[in-house]
Amino acid sequence: MTAAIEVKGGVKRYGPKTAVDHVDLTLQAGRITCLLGPSGCGKSTLLRLIAGLESLDGGTIEADGHDITRLPPEQRDIGLVFQDYALFPHLRVEDNVGFGLKSMPAAERKARVQELLGGVQLADRARSFPGELSGGEQQRVALVRALARSPHTVLLDEPFSGLDSHLKGAVRDATLGMLRASGAAVMLVTHDAEEAMQMADDLALMSEGRILQRGTPEDCYRNPVSIDAARLLGEAQVIPALIRNGMAETAFGSIPAEGEPDGQGQVMLRADALITGDGVPVAVTESRFVGQGWHTRLSADGVSVSVRLPDQPDGQLQVRLDPQRVQVFHPS
Repeated sequence: MTAAIEVKGGVKRYGPKTAVDHVDLTLQAGRITCLLGPSGCGKSTLLRLIAGLESLDGGTIEADGHDITRLPPEQRDIGLVFQDYALFPHLRVEDNVGFGLKSMPAAERKARVQELLGGVQLADRARSFPGELSGGEQQRVALVRALARSPHTVLLDEPFSGLDSHLKGAVRDATLGMLRASGAAVMLVTHDAEEAMQMADDLALMSEGRILQRGTPEDCYRNPVSIDAARLLGEAQVIPALIRNGMAETAFGSIPAEGEPDGQGQVMLRADALITGDGVPVAVTESRFVGQGWHTRLSADGVSVSVRLPDQPDGQLQVRLDPQRVQVFHPS
């Protein structure tokens, strides 16, 4: 798989604050990488560095093996979609989409714009102004404008955050189809774990200017490298454990901890990590129906956890930990 973009040791500082701290990141052609992290962690800064809108204080950026660290944005062959879409309000939709195609002959440019707008069911809005479009329509115009020149890389900064919740799913699906059809390397910046899991071929988890973990959504979810990384992908509960003889002993049962040194440890578990049936007796202290099951709080030996169960539990249960859905860590 071709590496369209490689950030090597990227550093960006603003006075005493290091916004991007020695980041290595590869974007592959034909794959969607979601850069996930909380607000202020440096992910939008990293996007702007790749786009050339900000300059690096250290490290390099390569595109297809060529150093583009000091190239201006217009020479990087990168498409951009911003959170507010950044459409030109005084230009009609067709002129927005064709803005970067001015070097084309007029007839060829017009045909390309019509093809792009037709692909997103907006051919009939070509003569409209951005202010006359809905949020979802504006998002589609911004995307096809970014794809118009067939760039090798497309960068999207929180592109769905301004949409109503009932629109997000449909617009997200349409966007995903267009991005995959383009064959470009794609980086989508988001703070929404569900969105990242749904759209990503590859995840990059970011916190305090650093990449904590990279991998497929399933690998990052099931095998987090740290508790901080785990928490970026949803609720991650931590319970104490005693590690000895290759096992981690907890209030909810024991699980293998091969290769871990004996001593105090921690077990990270998610809401689906407990199996009901033969196991440790637990008390049900709370249970609420949440649509896709019962959000239930269980207690054993003074330790409480929240789990999701398919059926309403009664006052007593027996549970055991699913070793495939937990992770053992040392407090350090």
